[in-house]
Amino acid sequence: MHDSGSSIPCAHIQIHSHRDEWTHALVLSGTHSRRSRRRIKNEARTPHVADIHFTVGRRWFRPCLEEILFFVIDELGVACTPQAREALNQGIEDWEDIQLESAIRNKPATAVRVFATLEK
Repeated sequence: MHDSGSSIPCAHIQIHSHRDEWTHALVLSGTHSRRSRRRIKNEARTPHVADIHFTVGRRWFRPCLEEILFFVIDELGVACTPQAREALNQGIEDWEDIQLESAIRNKPATAVRVFATLEK
């Protein structure tokens, strides 16, 4: 999940450091996302690792493979068709359901309490 109007993940890690390998990857990255085009547009500025937003999952849950693929698409500007993006979003929704089911099994009393407040 992203903040409205942004492709930056709600939950992410931003690393402030300088590593030649990351700089090299950012310089050679694609142009298929707004952030990757913004980095390329400012040729005078050397990209930094802090320019990357590493996903750590959505609002409540751990990340899944689909979120890592979105990282590659959005941060490194790799091309993605609308159908692939839709499939990735569906995979994330499915993963959230699996994690929610697990959370409910682990904390059934909390789930019952929350469900009781929804009926009011």
